[in-house]
Amino acid sequence: MTEKRNILTIKALAELASVRQPPCLSLYQPTHRHRPETQQDPIRFRNLVKELETLLRQKYPAAETQLILEPFEALAHDHDFWIHTLDGLAATYRY
Repeated sequence: MTEKRNILTIKALAELASVRQPPCLSLYQPTHRHRPETQQDPIRFRNLVKELETLLRQKYPAAETQLILEPFEALAHDHDFWIHTLDGLAATYRY
């Protein structure tokens, strides 16, 4: 398995806080370490992504919304990721 987790550093926090053009999205979700709770984590994540899509479509065309959400959708369908979660997930998108 390819390691996908990054350590949050002061430098990374500063970069995240820097001014960017909209849209800037953050999605936070508690996750679980053990079955059967882990089976619900990707479902909850996909539901949160649907909420993001609803909000984005209020300001952006459907095609642009789909491009913005591609990384979130890819994560939602990454089986290897979801079987190795710990206590929480933070996913961000910056333009």
